[in-house]
Amino acid sequence: MSEAARPSSRIPWLRAVSVGFMLAGLVFCVVTLSKVGLEQYRNLLQPALLGCLALATAAVLIASTLAWREYFRAVSACRLTFADAFYQIAIVLIGKYVPIILGGVLARVGANVSRTSASTVIAATILEQCGGLATGAAVAVGFLAWWASPAAGVAVALVAVAMAAIAPHVAGPAIGFMHRLRMWIRRGDDVHVASIEPGPVRAAWLAQLSEWISLTVFAALIVLGLRPDIETSQIVFLIGAFLLAVVFGTAAFMFPGGIGAREAAFVWMAGRVVGYDTALVMATSLRIAMTGIDLVAGVGCLLYGLTHASSAISASRRR
Repeated sequence: MSEAARPSSRIPWLRAVSVGFMLAGLVFCVVTLSKVGLEQYRNLLQPALLGCLALATAAVLIASTLAWREYFRAVSACRLTFADAFYQIAIVLIGKYVPIILGGVLARVGANVSRTSASTVIAATILEQCGGLATGAAVAVGFLAWWASPAAGVAVALVAVAMAAIAPHVAGPAIGFMHRLRMWIRRGDDVHVASIEPGPVRAAWLAQLSEWISLTVFAALIVLGLRPDIETSQIVFLIGAFLLAVVFGTAAFMFPGGIGAREAAFVWMAGRVVGYDTALVMATSLRIAMTGIDLVAGVGCLLYGLTHASSAISASRRR
């Protein structure tokens, strides 16, 4: 069956699943934030700091949205609107808190059922996740190298940007390997590996670098809010440690939202510089702030998902 001829009767149900995942994730975020005592984090509630954090949050979400649009176009040749791409970023950010492996990906498949196949969406998501882990690790290593030697940090940064030229050549083999693995697990599942456009992959790589740099600013603001007297060299190390911990938490997908894995990795690295008690407070603050980003993204896109689900159900009933 061609992609254009996919039955639209499935759209209401799969969109309902998408909204369900988002609602479950939103509930988790709200409950988590409501249980946290904020007394020791009052320094983070200054209006000027909150304004800067809001701008950094917007930059992170915009960059991640642009990256997803390009990865999706690279695999499917479909162009998502910015609103559609933003919605699909949100359901993954919120879906990661649902205690079901790949819940956010399932919701994303439902959001694209009228556009392309599930395999294509999964392929684009694999590219997005691999690119995110690679760019995040590159930026993290750049900060840690800069902490040891500024020249080394600059060299790593230049290599990370230059990797945009190599990324398209790695994308195809990576998707092929994942599809072969999927066919081996689900014997007899004949999955077509579509060609990948190199231009969008390069653009997506650069967008993800921008996303991690924006996250760097976000994390630095949190650290400075907690410790205004901290040394610059310590900030550089802590940012590198935090980004590396985020990468580790993302890779540990069996933990919803990387909860526990990210914090353990950060405290283990940062504790050697600022002490384990301070590192634990910073890890908690960064987790709260990052959960806030996910909550903002989810709330902003929930109305979009509900509106489109309602429209799809109405259209199905008219048929």
